[in-house]
Amino acid sequence: MSRLFETIARYRKNIDFSVPIDCLIRIYGWSNVFLHTGIKDYSWKHILVKDYLKTFSIGKEGGFNVNDGISMPKGVLTAIVSELEATHPKNARLITFQSEARLSGA
Repeated sequence: MSRLFETIARYRKNIDFSVPIDCLIRIYGWSNVFLHTGIKDYSWKHILVKDYLKTFSIGKEGGFNVNDGISMPKGVLTAIVSELEATHPKNARLITFQSEARLSGA
């Protein structure tokens, strides 16, 4: 996941996120700490995370569509996938799926 976030972050200027990607990366880090150690540090974090992920899940204000969380040109998605494939170990299988992001352009 960290490689995925690093790759996406390099293209952040060309991607419209319903919440800042830095916040998503931070939430990912918090969840890793909790998942792997069981340590919970602040009781307010789950409220913040829920609000951010709700906005990310249904899009920006007035969106209410699961596909509104991320918008980008198709070429940017292609570049991200190509970069991930190029750095993926040869004996491992890269699992791809139909994008749920709003894609524009050719």
